[in-house]
Amino acid sequence: MDRSGGWPTWAKGLLAVLVVALGLVVGAWLHSSLTGSNKTSSVAGVRTAPSTPKRLPVVPVHTDATKLPPASAGTNRPSQRQRSGGNEASLQGSFASLESGISGTVGLAVVPLGSASIHTYGQLQVGHAWSSMKVPIIVTLMREGALSGEEESWARSAITASDNEAAAALFSQLESRHGGLTGASLAVQETLAMSGDTSTQVATAPPPPGAVSTWGQTEWPLSGSVAFYRALACGGLIGAQSSYVLGLMEEVIGEQQWGLGQAGFPAGTSVAFKAGWGPEAETGGYLVRQAGIIRHGSSGLVVTMAAEDASGTFEAGVADIDQIASWVGQHYSALGPAPC
Repeated sequence: MDRSGGWPTWAKGLLAVLVVALGLVVGAWLHSSLTGSNKTSSVAGVRTAPSTPKRLPVVPVHTDATKLPPASAGTNRPSQRQRSGGNEASLQGSFASLESGISGTVGLAVVPLGSASIHTYGQLQVGHAWSSMKVPIIVTLMREGALSGEEESWARSAITASDNEAAAALFSQLESRHGGLTGASLAVQETLAMSGDTSTQVATAPPPPGAVSTWGQTEWPLSGSVAFYRALACGGLIGAQSSYVLGLMEEVIGEQQWGLGQAGFPAGTSVAFKAGWGPEAETGGYLVRQAGIIRHGSSGLVVTMAAEDASGTFEAGVADIDQIASWVGQHYSALGPAPC
């Protein structure tokens, strides 16, 4: 101290330097604590690492098998729901005339993209799914995460060429994720339920001779099929990724371009479809079915057709499906296409 009792000038200067230095140290420490020394970002006090593209995690399925109806919950009876006025009666009469000229049993279900009202024609309204169930399998995998490169290759083969081995590989992926056959089947079943088809139970029993899959033996009502494909077309299952699946359905190989593939829709119409076929254990005859999304501009229809010709042959069943598809093409406008 100097004689006046205060701090000497040199001591005051040193104290000021120490205070400034201490402030700088504390400030640097606070800045480091709040922002961190790495490249992560902070939002509302929570540090998050920068996102990188990666495969999404598997979404667990919570369907309770004991609460689901049996696989044969459908019925081979035409729906009683009718369009208003004489238009529906005219359509029913026209299809009945077509049906009477076919040797065997046939059926058709139709729903506009912008409607939940399903209209059915003909007596055959329930049948084994066969390969038409391959699309729900792929959609189920896509619900759980992005497809790998190998899975995309399998998906292309399963849809465009109806490749059974590719479909088996895809279903095996679901079995690995969900603990085996039952879990995988329930996962596909939940996808159907999400689309509004709550009456279908994916089969798990060993397939009979002539069949190669359990899921292909699922009793899938035509009404359940159009509900699924309508939900897919309108983005209700996998959102914008639906375009990937629909794109594959528009690239079916030439030898399977029957039915909707040859119906002759107006120019500018897009047609995406998937068929299924196989010998029925009860009769030995082939059941042939085909589902498709027909769009012209922003409007469209979803249809599912089925035929079991009296001759029992696959070729005759295909010819029957050709006739039904041509009927759909002729009555496209009357069937009421609408936008999603």
